[in-house]
Amino acid sequence: MNKIVKERIIFQNYDLDGYEKEYKEMYEEDEEEFSENAMWDWVYDMVSLDLEDVLTELKAFFHNQIIAFGNIGRWDGVYRGGKVFNNFEDAYYAMTKDCNYVKIYDENGHLFVHCSHHDGSCTFEVKELTNEGEEYYDKWEYSYDNRSERDCHNQLIKRYSKVPNFAHKVYGCKVREYEAPTKEALQNKLNNSAMSFYS
Repeated sequence: MNKIVKERIIFQNYDLDGYEKEYKEMYEEDEEEFSENAMWDWVYDMVSLDLEDVLTELKAFFHNQIIAFGNIGRWDGVYRGGKVFNNFEDAYYAMTKDCNYVKIYDENGHLFVHCSHHDGSCTFEVKELTNEGEEYYDKWEYSYDNRSERDCHNQLIKRYSKVPNFAHKVYGCKVREYEAPTKEALQNKLNNSAMSFYS
């Protein structure tokens, strides 16, 4: 049977069922104390704390500059883009600007950020520059270099960066992990694609 790469979720706020279930379990013995409004306040507090923890881990994990690149869904279509950042936190806030929903996940060592806003969704991959990559980028940025930013980024992505393997190195996941192509798994793959809600 064919298998597909397993998505290892590091953080997500698209589906809050797990948080909701945890809150309800705390009050299953005492229904009078249960409050829908209090539950959602608690859920959003927990989501915020979990995101803060994940960003702290990711910021500490990367030692060199990183490049984030991928597809950006806007009101007028889907566009390719990329940028070099000094740390993951700066990259995260740039990638997720104006987005209410975010998923950070690992697929066989590749680190992705998928996020959605009112016009569409975006999907980025994040790689860490090697020492040579940082030198290459500095030379391009601060010298008279006729190559376009896209040309520079293409070289960084292909030759001067590395796959982070975050889930393996930090959480002890297998280096490579696959799963059966169930309907849910295939739907997740489709949902991870950047799209414009207007095209």
